[in-house]
Amino acid sequence: EPTSPAHHLALVDLLLETRWYDDAAAVLERGLVALEDPEFREDFELRRRRLQQQSLARPAADPLETPDFVGRTRELAQLTGAWRRVTRGVAHSVVISGQEGIGRSRLAAEFASVVEREAGRVVRVRPTPAERELPLAGAATLARQLLRSPGASGISGAAELVLHRLVPSLARSDDAALAALPEAAPLAEALTDLIAAVAYEAPLLILLDDAQWLDAQSWSMLSRVAAQLEAEPIMLLATLRRDDPGAAADRAVRQL
Repeated sequence: EPTSPAHHLALVDLLLETRWYDDAAAVLERGLVALEDPEFREDFELRRRRLQQQSLARPAADPLETPDFVGRTRELAQLTGAWRRVTRGVAHSVVISGQEGIGRSRLAAEFASVVEREAGRVVRVRPTPAERELPLAGAATLARQLLRSPGASGISGAAELVLHRLVPSLARSDDAALAALPEAAPLAEALTDLIAAVAYEAPLLILLDDAQWLDAQSWSMLSRVAAQLEAEPIMLLATLRRDDPGAAADRAVRQL
């Protein structure tokens, strides 16, 4: 809940940008009722007029509103605002964490729908408990999804060879299929090349759902790759169950 007029105005601007008009109106009203500093009243009135103008111009069905999705409006607006910055070439990493049943996956799925409606590309990875002990299982799933995406053909030949060692099922030769897993440095370079190539075609959301099951090597690889992609239109969004606040979950959040 905003605690100052400046915070109210910032939240109203975010809600207007993401076209959550009803929520913007509610925040405006609460701000005006609680307002004690006359310095901000003109700013609030400007937002009220902007809200009226945008509300009159909005389509009958707002593309960001889903009637049966309630309770996470503010969080969805924050994610959507971050995505707009991603589309301008500012990479983001976001973690949605909490106990089971709070709606992490639902919020992420709703946000992914927003991204797809805005012509972004979504690549989904959902590791399982059995994969947690398999080295680079998560990275292999991500590479497999990305290699099938538009733009993947733009990677270098060297990167393609490395990635086919990670995902032997996509290799064009028996030699690649029988090769050992690639070393960390060339794999990080190849994944960076692949992600950038796919994001060149369209802003990219990489959604890691139930990321608490991601293997340690993939976590390390993703954090290494993310550091090389700060100026690309990419968002890495992880949902993380933290029923038992353990070292693995805390380490994952710090790495992202």
